[in-house]
Amino acid sequence: GWTTAEALGRRITDLVYKDPMAVEHAHRIALETGVWNGQLAQVTKSGASLIVEDSWTLLRDANEGVKAILSISSDVTEKKRLEQQVIRAQRLDSLGTLAGGIAHDFNNILSAVVANVAIALEDLEPSHPARDSLVEIETASMRATELVRQILMFSRQQKPKRQFLRLVDIVVEAMKLLKATTPAAVRIQTRFDAGTPQVFADPTQLHQVIVNLVTNAAHALGESGGTLTIAVEASALEAPLVEGLMEIPPGEYATLVVADAGEGMDAATLERIFDPFFTTKDAGKGTGLGLAVVHGIVKSHDGAIAVRSTPGKATTFRIYLPAARVHDVEAPPPSSPDVRGQGGRVLCIDDEEAIVKATITVLGRLGYHVTGALDPLQALESFQSDPSRYDAVVVDFSMPGVSGLDFARAALRLRPGLPIVVTSGSLSPEDTRRLGEAGVSQVLPKPSSPQELAAALKRAMAHAPP
Repeated sequence: GWTTAEALGRRITDLVYKDPMAVEHAHRIALETGVWNGQLAQVTKSGASLIVEDSWTLLRDANEGVKAILSISSDVTEKKRLEQQVIRAQRLDSLGTLAGGIAHDFNNILSAVVANVAIALEDLEPSHPARDSLVEIETASMRATELVRQILMFSRQQKPKRQFLRLVDIVVEAMKLLKATTPAAVRIQTRFDAGTPQVFADPTQLHQVIVNLVTNAAHALGESGGTLTIAVEASALEAPLVEGLMEIPPGEYATLVVADAGEGMDAATLERIFDPFFTTKDAGKGTGLGLAVVHGIVKSHDGAIAVRSTPGKATTFRIYLPAARVHDVEAPPPSSPDVRGQGGRVLCIDDEEAIVKATITVLGRLGYHVTGALDPLQALESFQSDPSRYDAVVVDFSMPGVSGLDFARAALRLRPGLPIVVTSGSLSPEDTRRLGEAGVSQVLPKPSSPQELAAALKRAMAHAPP
């Protein structure tokens, strides 16, 4: 960006190099050895940062005296950006895999806790002194369940339950909660564009996005407070938008904007804000899952997040969600069926004994005759010896030896149409697709309440062939 007249007569370190110490180090090596190769940070006249691959060669005169250093610089800024994206993508994928594994084991524990608390509460009289303690355990279990679901949302192992909705309606609903929990010193301004298109999205997950972003913005404003802006507007992209690891095509989008005039973030913090368990909050004030969850939700909705921040001044998050299309299919409304059984014979298979015992008790009280099994291979051999022995099967997806998918495929070959409920704490979209192709009737996330398990079993049996 410098003209010849501006550059001539000035030191190169004053013009383009950001770190004079690094340049001096390279200069010293070039003088000692005759060559230096490496990367250095540069800056253009306008202030834009560059990373260059420098190759320095010492030039000598006829008397072997030092004459000059020939420097050939190649701009590798874009290459380094892409490398960092790949590294970050690999890190996030690894963390997602780890999260799914942790969630599976933790969900098994929670499933047993949730089911047994429900059983105990049903057994006790309303006036029993232990009820209050059990209710506290139940509440804590629900909080732990939500935490696990946040981890799974980060790893994008939960499929959104989508419906047509107006983003403004979700913001207004979330504001009822946020106004009661936001410090009085924080002033919230809203701006809604009447022309914003509808989106095809999960309302619960969008609510979570809004709450996380606004809570973080309020925290950034600190005790002194300030102005926080929430806007919903239409955006028309004429070219693909690339933000970090996300890329969305041209088209119409509904955009959520959350901006604060708070402390801002530096480049190092911006690089890590979507990493799970990374937080700048004090101990006890944040888990570091909020923005990781936001990232997972937006990604699962085929959207993108753009973040702009200036240290000491302001931060703006822009969430782009695709406008709803005609061929999007609205999710059916939830129903509350009668979950009692009619004496059906159910085979329950899970490698966790506590879950099998709880399932036998829960379904037994609802009128089912339940047989439990801890070894999936033995259970499959028993089923193969008499395929008509059971009216339905409840089976865990992840088990040693024989997976829930393997069991379902083998059982359905012998009994086409057999009602099968597969339970799992972490299913990928590919796993869900394979279960559907195999003919599995219902897929139930762990942990689930006794009511949810019974309802899933009832739905599976209602669609079974006569």
